[in-house]
Amino acid sequence: MISCVVILVLFTSIQLCSSYEQCFAKPLQKNPDAEARFSVILSLRQTSGDEECQDIATSALMTVVAIDWAVSRLNNVTLVPGVKFGYDLYDDCGNERYSMYSVLDAMDYYFPPDLRSCTGNSSTYYLGILGPSRSQNTQKVLEMVENMDIPVVSPSSTSPDLRNSPNFFRTVPSDDDQVRVFVDLMEQHNWNYVVAMHTDDNYGRYGVTNIVKLAKIRNICVNVIPGFKTTETFDDTSFRDSILQKLLQHVENTTDDTLGVLYFGQRNVIQQLLSKMQLTANIKAKLKNIKWIMSESIGTRVMVLSGAPDVTNEAMTVSMSTLDVPEVLEHAKNIRSSASMSDDISTLINNFGPISGDDWKDFIVSILDSVFALTTSLKTAFDTRCTGYKVICEGFEDYYNSKKLETMNNTIVNYTDLGPDISPKEFINKHRVVTFNSYGDLVPDSKTSLYDINMYKNSQLLRVGSYVNSSLSINSEFPSGFPSSKCQKGCELCVETPNIAYEFIEGDVYILGLFSLHRLSDDPFGCGEFRNLSFDVLSVEAFLNSIKESQSETNIKFGAIVFDDCYSSSRASMIISDLFTGKLKIPSEINPIDPAKIVGVVGPFPSGVTVPVTFLFSSIALPSISYASTSPDLDDKEINFPYFLRTVPSDVDQAHAMVEVLNAMGWQSVGLVYVNSNYGSKGKDAFKRVANASGICIVGEITVQQEDTARWNFEIQNGLKSIKDKGTNLFIYFGTEGRMVDILSHIKEIDTSEQKYIFIGSDDWADSRNIKNMFGEMIEGSMSFKIKTRTTNTNFVQNLIKKTSSLDTASYWYKKFFRNYFQCYFEDDFVKTFPKPCSENITITDTNGIMADGRVSHCILAVKALTKGIAIAKPELCQGEAEFPCANYNRNIDFVRNKIAEVTILDDNQISFNVFDKNRNGDVGFQILQIRKDGDEYVYAEVGSYDNDNLMIKSENVRTVIGDKLSVAECKANPGLAIPDLSSSSPEQEDFRLADIVVIALLGSLCVVLVIVIVAVVYCFWRKTTGLHKILEETKARITNYNEIGTPAKKQKQKHSGKKNGDIVCSDNHVFSNGGIVPLEPPGQHYLPLHESGQVRSAHRYDGNRLDLLNQTTPKQSVSASNQSLLETTRPNLPPRNIPDKRIVSKSESDIHNSYPVIKPKMGNYFALSNQPRMGTAIQTTPTDSLHSQGSVFGSPRHPVATTPDDENPEIILLQTKTHIPPSQSLPSSPRSPYEKHKISQSNQENRTRSPSSPVSHNNSIHSQFSGETLHMTGNLSPERRKRLKSFSSEEPQKISRV
Repeated sequence: MISCVVILVLFTSIQLCSSYEQCFAKPLQKNPDAEARFSVILSLRQTSGDEECQDIATSALMTVVAIDWAVSRLNNVTLVPGVKFGYDLYDDCGNERYSMYSVLDAMDYYFPPDLRSCTGNSSTYYLGILGPSRSQNTQKVLEMVENMDIPVVSPSSTSPDLRNSPNFFRTVPSDDDQVRVFVDLMEQHNWNYVVAMHTDDNYGRYGVTNIVKLAKIRNICVNVIPGFKTTETFDDTSFRDSILQKLLQHVENTTDDTLGVLYFGQRNVIQQLLSKMQLTANIKAKLKNIKWIMSESIGTRVMVLSGAPDVTNEAMTVSMSTLDVPEVLEHAKNIRSSASMSDDISTLINNFGPISGDDWKDFIVSILDSVFALTTSLKTAFDTRCTGYKVICEGFEDYYNSKKLETMNNTIVNYTDLGPDISPKEFINKHRVVTFNSYGDLVPDSKTSLYDINMYKNSQLLRVGSYVNSSLSINSEFPSGFPSSKCQKGCELCVETPNIAYEFIEGDVYILGLFSLHRLSDDPFGCGEFRNLSFDVLSVEAFLNSIKESQSETNIKFGAIVFDDCYSSSRASMIISDLFTGKLKIPSEINPIDPAKIVGVVGPFPSGVTVPVTFLFSSIALPSISYASTSPDLDDKEINFPYFLRTVPSDVDQAHAMVEVLNAMGWQSVGLVYVNSNYGSKGKDAFKRVANASGICIVGEITVQQEDTARWNFEIQNGLKSIKDKGTNLFIYFGTEGRMVDILSHIKEIDTSEQKYIFIGSDDWADSRNIKNMFGEMIEGSMSFKIKTRTTNTNFVQNLIKKTSSLDTASYWYKKFFRNYFQCYFEDDFVKTFPKPCSENITITDTNGIMADGRVSHCILAVKALTKGIAIAKPELCQGEAEFPCANYNRNIDFVRNKIAEVTILDDNQISFNVFDKNRNGDVGFQILQIRKDGDEYVYAEVGSYDNDNLMIKSENVRTVIGDKLSVAECKANPGLAIPDLSSSSPEQEDFRLADIVVIALLGSLCVVLVIVIVAVVYCFWRKTTGLHKILEETKARITNYNEIGTPAKKQKQKHSGKKNGDIVCSDNHVFSNGGIVPLEPPGQHYLPLHESGQVRSAHRYDGNRLDLLNQTTPKQSVSASNQSLLETTRPNLPPRNIPDKRIVSKSESDIHNSYPVIKPKMGNYFALSNQPRMGTAIQTTPTDSLHSQGSVFGSPRHPVATTPDDENPEIILLQTKTHIPPSQSLPSSPRSPYEKHKISQSNQENRTRSPSSPVSHNNSIHSQFSGETLHMTGNLSPERRKRLKSFSSEEPQKISRV
């Protein structure tokens, strides 16, 4: 009975909390007396805009008719002995909130029978929930029935996310299948450019998102328009017009003004949009070729498409596969013709208007499957639990209620077995069988169509195809020559580049490769244009090929990870950080590599990237080898870059080589052009330093930024003109090949004179094909430096030749290089930039040029040196260990680096050579090349070399080519024209430059500041010492004065026995024989209080916190014998001390116990008895608190405590002794000076009187009465507080003095 009351109260409270809406969710019932029933939650009425629950649609009503017909068929026969079926119908109006209320109302079926009787529900078996209609509503329902044994079988919810719930089952295919149908249809139409619309709900978002993903794989560009609300009515004209304008813009991007448009969403939204399109004649002409593909929510509903026939002609829809069941419509007619309305459902059907159209047939199959699945599950449980029984066996109800989900998973609806009395004959003829997989999804029949494909034409929907067994089949009714939707302009927006592209080779350990394949972008973490004029992509191919070769050469399975840093140190640092912290998961989210398996790095290429990222590699002790970075900064291998090596020389060597060439040719002055990067600026600095020492004049400098700026053309033009006006057209260039191309392109545009420019370019120019082919005539005679290369045994060239236009396995970057190199496109390219396709047999044939490219050969060298060095170090550090890298390997990276630095490699002639010199730079020199005309083309001719500080140059050949093209000004000592010649100065003077002067000035300033600080510290220390000395003197004087109080007496020996509660017991070793007091430890010294066990407490200092003692009450308690013994045994024997005969009393005993802690001194340590807290700690006591707690007066708590600070009113506390002093006597005080003694007037005593609740604070001063004497203990008091401190009078000690 009590449980019944609880259930009724629960449901009453729920209804009160949501009074109107909960009552609104009350169901229409069919067969209320049925033994088995289920709940039906459907969207009979739709919600549009702010209006909820509008008219009932015909398709929704026919869904109810189909359910009612199936239940009536089941009740006409005996499916389960003695069981009649019924159901409750809820209308959620497409609203999630109403779906949730419906579930709450249906919950009473879930409770046991004895509780269900309280709610008036007499049904024995609750089968589950049929519905809801929408995926979003179904998700809410599943959340509410979580952890309940209630099946939810939906005939229309298609979201794949729903399969995550164990309660969920569906009799329709999921949206994954429908997405494949959409993409297959686009391919069938030969579309590669479409627009997608959707509703902003689970159904629409999921469908469009996955269409975009699958379409991208099929090379179809999908432009998504932001989703519409499911209640959108498009009454806002401006909003509706904006959608039309977007469609028109996309139409203009297509080839024949034919645009494919996808719609994936709720039918009421697209119906509103189409019906309200107000099309002018101009818009009609542009939109008439829009071709739609719409999802199954529209299906066969002609009324949706008929609202705008000019736009929807030849639109295609996807619909659920249908089977016509005439008996359902006949059932509706029978109910409507019947005079009696026997139940709520019959009343609903009878009151509905005329039933027309066939669009209700879309979901008829899934509706019937859902009803028969729920009811057949009860039969499945009966056949399992009550095998051989003709009636319900004992325990069946409990069995079924505990096995509903398991039973539903095992249910098979075989319509043939159910028989013609129950099953529709159409289902029997198709041999239809319904089963569910482990996720609750419908298992499709390989012979039954999942979807039908329909076309709207001439106001009719024609069935033109089907989707059976994951294959699209189009019928002959499909029109031939269906217009295609292809991109004509703006197509590059459809080509999406991955945020972080990479190449990967699986291995046991990995080598990380960093390359610069794109230009620098305005976004420091992004990429600019692809560097299609360079061979850097071939360096990547050489790297990957060398990694594969090393596997057989070293017997270690090296893998590879390659990234493009796009010339950006920020991007490279981001990639490295994400990779080593695990944020970037390569090669997949499921099975990423362990960053600890990365044992080395090859790259980066530009010095500006290498310098910062090598700091990162050094911090984790990771060896790295650059194949191109020449910056002098990287020569610091002892401190900043201990694990860095490079296969190329330093720019310091290149600067010396350039100056040697100038001296050998007799050229005294040059202009200097450099790129403002680490490589360019550091190379420029090295050249200027060597040029100054050699007497070479630099008549001007031009700085080129790494990327284009608004002013860079203007700056280059003015700089070139300024240098040429000074009589020089010879320029030193330190920078990248790409920027040299930009500079020469600009010069070609602005300088129409016949005067030539002669450059001496750094190693990045080298033998660039682009420079000589594009600007050979303009810069004929120019020279460049190229780092020498050494070729090794490799099959790279042979493998590269095999890469033809069939590049299925080629890298993303190599495909881009291939297109630009051969100026062709691949057939599957979305954007066909070049005019011709790549022929099948086309391949790279310039093998000599490729291997002569410095970056390619040095990259191969770097990989071989790194992998060989690691292979040499492995057996010595990881002897017999299976795991690599082993712990000993990781502890000895210096050893590994040294092995790498000592590597020797065989060249093509089988001659061994060292890869690195003693500084771990490349052990190679430079070739000196000159651009010359050879017949009709320009070539690079070698005119010299520079090795080991030795220059060899064919000067006459150089002059012959240059002829009269060169103009070099005479070098004069003109500060405005040239940098001073310091070659004749001593080495000391050469080094004494402006930067040195600045450093010296800074050091001098620092020394002056340091001296001032030292003087200030000494002065402060002196003042502090003087102050402490003064305080010590004052303390001595105060002690001397206070020891004069009272008359010395003989030492008295006190015992604990015989004392009454509340008496204070003092040991006999607290005073000296001369009457002096116990010496006090200086403030700030540690005090070690003891526990009752005798163990030392943790040390505390007195921190100045004060305690409101008057607010505490301490009962009279006695000291236990054990504690008294402990206190006495822990004190050393002290000299005897004379104790006055009388004891000083400032208050009555009870007052003292109720207001102050009693403190007992011992060798400067003070123990608070009566369980009083230490100084600065606020602790409430009770009458039962132990008297034996000990604590230091000066001890401060470890943690902050609640105190009542009162710095302006420090307290002076008097401590009781055994001997009483008559109340007429008073305590000495000194209101002005510690050394003056005055009697306290009666008025002063009255002013000092306070209530028990007044706060008392302990600060740096503590006064104690003990054995007839007054003890004044003074800490570090401020001068202001000291002035206000009042001492005791030598007469009449009676009351507590308070400052």
